[in-house]
Amino acid sequence: MQSHLENSIDEIDDFAQTNSIDCGFAKGGTLSIARNKGQLKRIKGEATDNFLNESAIKARIQMQGALGGTYSPHCAAINPAALVIGLALNLQKRGVSIFEFTPAYANERSVLVTHEGMARTIKSTHVVEAIEAYRANSRTQIPIYSLMVATEALSQDIWEQIGLRERETFAEVRHMVTYAQRTSDNRLAIGGRGAPYLFGSKRKDSHEAREVTHQLIRELAVEWFPVLKNTRFTHAWGGAVGITRDWAPYVHWDGRLAALGGYAGDGVTLSYLAANSVADLITGKKSERSQLPYVHSRSKNWEFEPLRWFGVNTAIGLSELADVEERITQHPSVLGKIIEKLF
Repeated sequence: MQSHLENSIDEIDDFAQTNSIDCGFAKGGTLSIARNKGQLKRIKGEATDNFLNESAIKARIQMQGALGGTYSPHCAAINPAALVIGLALNLQKRGVSIFEFTPAYANERSVLVTHEGMARTIKSTHVVEAIEAYRANSRTQIPIYSLMVATEALSQDIWEQIGLRERETFAEVRHMVTYAQRTSDNRLAIGGRGAPYLFGSKRKDSHEAREVTHQLIRELAVEWFPVLKNTRFTHAWGGAVGITRDWAPYVHWDGRLAALGGYAGDGVTLSYLAANSVADLITGKKSERSQLPYVHSRSKNWEFEPLRWFGVNTAIGLSELADVEERITQHPSVLGKIIEKLF
């Protein structure tokens, strides 16, 4: 499965180039950076031959307080919105109809859609449910919010002080998830978790613009790179990712109805690979992709409310405390091990 994921990155690049989709693709690899001794001990215990010492990590990125990290070549920076818009336009040129803002209710033989005030039933040989986190009141997977900010386009002088000449993606190895990239138009885009889970697995668009979380990410950016202290942050947005109870993706197929999701934040590459698995299953193609571990896998349901709300938000809170613990003790967090058991 790891091999297929790595190959998928190059296949997405090939597709974008073949179809003239400018999505800012740059395969510069990815960096995971430790900024205290607790983080450093954790990643040293997990790293094999990809560990970088302090001088090696600083040759790639000038993050304040960086003590070391890891590097993997199997990652690319990308503008996912540009990719999906390019994909949609490509499909429309091939005669595929796309209906946005259209409620749909599917079963294994048909889809009931409401479009322009009219309800219609569409008969179909196959139906694919690919809505991931964008569902309501589900125990099969829950929506966890990931929010992002982006700076104005930065000058070459500032980039010389930050690094990332190959547009490596990067993250600090916190328990509270962070991730970032240098965009193709020379902005710094940074994302992170931390927005609370909503009771009953509900989704709210307003939750994707939670200012308190956006502000924490802006402050983190300046903490990482003090040279940004006078930089304007011009964009802020967010979205939900689907998380199954065992954090594993899934592909289900019963001969008529397919469902896929549970990407847990790896959606650009993993959704591409899962979609190819579904395509092979529908067309009856015998392949490794149609037999990967997530095919026909079933995660147990999340707990009933209010246990689900209490457990998930407790884990989010403990993640923040685990990062504080590592900064103070300079040792791998004991709370972090509790979080792993909780999840």
